[in-house]
Amino acid sequence: MTSLSDPLTPLVDRPVNARQGEVWLAQLAGKNNPRDRANPHHVRPIVVVTTDLYNEFGRAFLVAPVLSCTPMRERLPTNLILEVGDGGVTQRSVIFNTQMRAVAPWRMLRKTGMLSPAILHALKETLRITFDLD
Repeated sequence: MTSLSDPLTPLVDRPVNARQGEVWLAQLAGKNNPRDRANPHHVRPIVVVTTDLYNEFGRAFLVAPVLSCTPMRERLPTNLILEVGDGGVTQRSVIFNTQMRAVAPWRMLRKTGMLSPAILHALKETLRITFDLD
């Protein structure tokens, strides 16, 4: 049984019901990831990118990391800037679409927010740019 008192304890004993546009804290690396031994408990905010239909039946979620905003990250047309409060972020950040990855449900720790419909629409536009979709 997992402890509900620690917000960074994965809730592996129940399914994760993530929806497109939700912001979560996720453990992106750990002791089972030999490439990241220097940071074994790497917890980062992420945005769920996959559709709700896929999320209902899929075995993993496609997510994009939310990183701190830097001038270089801000200039990239594939990134989306989030202001404080957007999706629950506590500092100006960017959704870094070119570092998307699949994340198993047990790595999803807790939901921290939801993107507004306008920001979700803007995210979809940056994904069109990222993947050169018409």
